[in-house]
Amino acid sequence: MISLSLRRDLLVDVVVPGANSTARALGRREALVRDTGLLTLGVALIAVCMWLDASGSAARVPLGAALSLLVGAAIVVLSARPESGSLARTSALVLGSVALLAIGAHLEIPLKPVPITGQTFGVLLLAAALGWRRGFAAVALYVALGTAGLPVFAITSTVVTYGYLIGFAAAALVVGWLSERGWDRSLLTSIPAMLAGEVAIYACGLPWLAHFIGWQGAVTFGLTPFLVGDSLKLLAAALALPLAWRLTGKFARKG
Repeated sequence: MISLSLRRDLLVDVVVPGANSTARALGRREALVRDTGLLTLGVALIAVCMWLDASGSAARVPLGAALSLLVGAAIVVLSARPESGSLARTSALVLGSVALLAIGAHLEIPLKPVPITGQTFGVLLLAAALGWRRGFAAVALYVALGTAGLPVFAITSTVVTYGYLIGFAAAALVVGWLSERGWDRSLLTSIPAMLAGEVAIYACGLPWLAHFIGWQGAVTFGLTPFLVGDSLKLLAAALALPLAWRLTGKFARKG
């Protein structure tokens, strides 16, 4: 049986030849513009927030708050898609993901210079459940809120750990992109997708840490103590995906 939407498209093509292909091309172009805007704003937001936080400027909190409200709101809008549901639903999912990251940050073993936290679990899970757009938006907004002075970062977090925050954004992009292509549908494929996210976190975090304590110190204090724990958090995130699907309605409404 031919669906109603397909019959409508066929009728439109008969009445106006090429109309549907033109509409699809315009839709792809609009999506590309929105995705480019999302990435540009997100990267700029994270970069400015990291600079404000590292500089210790007295204007850090008010500027961070303004950036959180203005750019964060724009990122949430750009991360929304018609197939993802309403803007309110997207906003709720992004804010819920920010809360998950904040809770994970305070589940902390205060090692120096890099604490062990539950943030990695949160990043991997939210990216796999929400996709790269909303996952990236959540991490960018999380960073902005931390710069604005909200207690969402780990208590022992310092400037030397900021590379890992940037890595969270990279992991959201990697894991979310792979998940949107079906890598999250089974345990056997979600684990490699999340492993790629872990690699992205360390690819950003270790060079930044090495800038302060050298490469040997970065590996000793920023990688080795985390290997077992991150493996367990990765497995826990992969196992928690079915629950995350139910909470986000991922397959009830694609997006």
